[in-house]
Amino acid sequence: MGESGRQVPIQTLQDAIRSGEALPDPRGSNATMYYATMYKNGKMYNLEVLYDKTSNTVFHFEYARKAMGNLPAIKYRRIDTMSEKEQLWYLIDGLLKDAYETKAFCSEFSRIYDLEVDYDDLSEDENIEFGDLCDMCSRFSDNADELQIPNMYFDEKQIRDKAKYVSEKIKNTI
Repeated sequence: MGESGRQVPIQTLQDAIRSGEALPDPRGSNATMYYATMYKNGKMYNLEVLYDKTSNTVFHFEYARKAMGNLPAIKYRRIDTMSEKEQLWYLIDGLLKDAYETKAFCSEFSRIYDLEVDYDDLSEDENIEFGDLCDMCSRFSDNADELQIPNMYFDEKQIRDKAKYVSEKIKNTI
């Protein structure tokens, strides 16, 4: 945790603890190991966080592309060498192959679509469908209480269903 280049923001650690897959510590301590995905500098990594709720202490964290816990290894592909359009499709394909958690997908998809993509590089259908998916992503929630508010938030199934629809609709017309 002392290497400045390897630090992970506390919010990312908290997100992993809140929404990651919780498994017993492989080394047998009373702490719980949480597994999630995260992004750093535009690259996706697997993240493991060893957390003890009783003492509210993070004992260990590591991020890498190797397989961790229940997470498969992440194939290395420099997303920063792809066009923004390619990045959006890469994210959709990854979500549909369960390579990304929905929250991470929504964060990256919204960032690229809202802030980086040149809309002139997209087809008319891509502009419409990516725009709709981005709107849904910006209102994604995995909080049960929030999801009870009518017409406010979208859950994981709705995001995945929309991504599948977008993929099938547009890829079938290419």
